[in-house]
Amino acid sequence: MEGAPQPKRIGSLLKEISGVLFPFTLVLLGTAIALYVLGQLPGIIFKPPPQQYQSVEEAEADLEVDIFVPAYSPEYLVWLPTAVGIQRQPVLMTIQSISSRREGDGMLYIRQAISKGTLPEVIFTLRKVEVQSPVSFDGKTAILLFGEGEDGRWYNEVRWRDGDHYLILTMTANYPLAELLRIAGSMR
Repeated sequence: MEGAPQPKRIGSLLKEISGVLFPFTLVLLGTAIALYVLGQLPGIIFKPPPQQYQSVEEAEADLEVDIFVPAYSPEYLVWLPTAVGIQRQPVLMTIQSISSRREGDGMLYIRQAISKGTLPEVIFTLRKVEVQSPVSFDGKTAILLFGEGEDGRWYNEVRWRDGDHYLILTMTANYPLAELLRIAGSMR
């Protein structure tokens, strides 16, 4: 039979195919393993910083930036911040949450964005601003706002730029506005 394949030829053909496919398969497998390992290296070598720090000093050391803190702290505030959080997008921002001895958490928030350009509206937390006016303190010109936050509570907020640092202090509105301005004026 001339049309039927001969067993010797089929065996030879299979041997040739396996001789080509086996090294090719090994190269593909080796490449896949190498790509996987290389994909893991950035996470091993360049560990992303935590999203929250236990102190201002820890955050400064890890982020390599100066974080402003108030020199003045009213007696009803629990100084130091309970935590220092960070946000990386759309700009690098530190967020200090400072508690009240009377009300607990979330009485004063100090946010510091580091940006040479203008800041995106995304970083501002007042969802409804009722009053906005310019204000000066300690030789600085700032914007003072009164409005409702995302949580439904009312806040006073003061915003100003100091070089590449944009500072935003937000305090619940049931505390005197003069205290917020005094805290803002003491930021160093």
